[in-house]
Amino acid sequence: MNPSLACAVAVPYVLLALLATERWRARAALRRRSRQERALLFMTNPVPIWIYDAESRVLLDANDACVELFGYRRAELLRMTIDELAAEPHGEFLQLLHPDPDAGSMRLYRRKDGAIRELWIAEHAVPHEGRPSARLVLARDVTEYRRFRRQLASMAGELERSNKDLEEFAYAASHDLQEPLRKISNFAELLDDRSGRNLDAQSRHYLDRIKNGAERLQSMIDGLFRYARLARQDSLSTNQRISPMGEIFDEIVDDFRPILADASGHATRDELPEVAADPVLMRQLLRNLLSNAIKFRSESPPRVHLACQADGSRATFRLQDNGIGIDPDQKDRLFRIFKRLHPRHEYPGAGLGLALCRKIVERHGGSIWVESKPASGTTFYFTLALPS
Repeated sequence: MNPSLACAVAVPYVLLALLATERWRARAALRRRSRQERALLFMTNPVPIWIYDAESRVLLDANDACVELFGYRRAELLRMTIDELAAEPHGEFLQLLHPDPDAGSMRLYRRKDGAIRELWIAEHAVPHEGRPSARLVLARDVTEYRRFRRQLASMAGELERSNKDLEEFAYAASHDLQEPLRKISNFAELLDDRSGRNLDAQSRHYLDRIKNGAERLQSMIDGLFRYARLARQDSLSTNQRISPMGEIFDEIVDDFRPILADASGHATRDELPEVAADPVLMRQLLRNLLSNAIKFRSESPPRVHLACQADGSRATFRLQDNGIGIDPDQKDRLFRIFKRLHPRHEYPGAGLGLALCRKIVERHGGSIWVESKPASGTTFYFTLALPS
């Protein structure tokens, strides 16, 4: 064959061979770069990661975060087994507790300095240097979080016990104060009946102040007694009853009809649902809110309206009035026991009504809040559960 012709025939094959070689080299370089990038990502990942052999239990690799977590040098870690790091067994008992390691589990590990760390880990089978039993572990140190949760639970328990002690004290104190206060009131009345006509103006003033003080104290003790008694009730028993809110509101409006008529006022409502709540407590709740709206009315005739919006398993009630309103800076004090926003000579009362309202609503698993501005009326919102 002509040499020129042979060369012409061989050139394409040589070019194809060279192209294939370059492609192989490029792919090999890409694989090397990919391995390098994966290794870099593994080493620099802020999450502690290690790889171990599930059969021999020996650590095969560990990233920088893992080295920092356990306090060993990498060379030391790679001579250890996973069981030497664990502060609890990693055998059959652990598999019984956590049958699916891929889903994650809580385990205890021991650092080089002996400190115990609580780690939330997830394991995954991965190919590693031809080992079919290699597993990759991602860990998150939750030691401080778990310690904080335990402290929080302990503080919550102490707070609950303290509140219970205070409720018991308030119940006992309000009950025990009834008798001496009753004696003060009775003797003040006896003194007035027997010697009232013979008292001079100053003595009469003193006696009237004793009687008025006794009446106010009696009102405060009665409110404290109701508040403490409500705190002692079982919340489950209150939620197992049904309250027709529309009927209850109508009954309370009838009770306030003379006061509303004297002030040319009106109290209206929308269609209201039944709620899972104690009817007696719902009467007290609505009575306190309606009484509050009438008491703190403006110069205009009082207008009170109760509406409701049901959403799923809960209902949000809205009681709106056109009264004097509330300073937004005072809203935090509004539901506190014995906290008054106005002098007693302007608006009488013991400062317990709204505190009782909050206790009633929260006792039923709901919440209560207020929106208002001075001279713009007030709207009270509260939520209650609907019957299941």
